[in-house]
Amino acid sequence: MNSYDVLRNTIFIAVPVTVLVFLMLYGFGYSGMALGILFGAAGGMGKSFIMTYSVIHGSSSVKAFFFRYLVIGIVFVCAILISTHAFYAAVAGVFFVHVVFITDQVRASKIGELR
Repeated sequence: MNSYDVLRNTIFIAVPVTVLVFLMLYGFGYSGMALGILFGAAGGMGKSFIMTYSVIHGSSSVKAFFFRYLVIGIVFVCAILISTHAFYAAVAGVFFVHVVFITDQVRASKIGELR
């Protein structure tokens, strides 16, 4: 299993769960929080894409660091423009994607699959 497979597993877990949480929150009338979760998960996945790309292709770590946190900053600013609740939901969405990503990496490296 290489880093792309870990990223693919993260997408296959995070996207359906995010969509399910989005639909539940939107259905219960919390549209701001639903958008925050959606923005946060998208930003977390974007950050994971940039991180994986920079590791595999040997990009400059300073450039990758700048672009990763630029993506997260844009997500947080967009979420706070919606509402404070959307901001906290975006933070939760980002952390959810990172927890799934790190859990997949730990599992893959523990059984010796990660190259």
